[in-house]
Amino acid sequence: MFWIKDMSIPDPYYVLPLIMGVTMFAQQKLSPAPPDPIQAKVMMSLPIVFTFMFLWFPAGLVLYWVVNNMLSIAQQWVITKRVESGADAAAVKARTASPGTGLGAWLSKQVERGRSKLMEQGRGKLVDLIKKPSSGQGPGKRRK
Repeated sequence: MFWIKDMSIPDPYYVLPLIMGVTMFAQQKLSPAPPDPIQAKVMMSLPIVFTFMFLWFPAGLVLYWVVNNMLSIAQQWVITKRVESGADAAAVKARTASPGTGLGAWLSKQVERGRSKLMEQGRGKLVDLIKKPSSGQGPGKRRK
């Protein structure tokens, strides 16, 4: 990178840790506030703590964190704008499956059909046969 010659050593001018702290703070401002006020205060102090902690971390790790924060900020901003505008409300409603459709409903129908066929063929008492063996040999008895 421009002023960093070796990504395995800390940033000599502390620029990346400061950018990381600012992006972390911006990311928290875009995120919804936690319901607990104590948790909100702790979350607001984390950018400060992480900034000081990352002063001595390798520049490559801090750069990774900065890029991740920037991508998260962009993602959160886009999602927030779409939710506020309601532009995706119709698309989400159209994609939402109604109850009784989909793979789960299909599998349930198949199981029920199989169960019905077994009952019709007289094999519906398989569970009873397993519980009460007709040969007199229970699960603990062996054949000789």
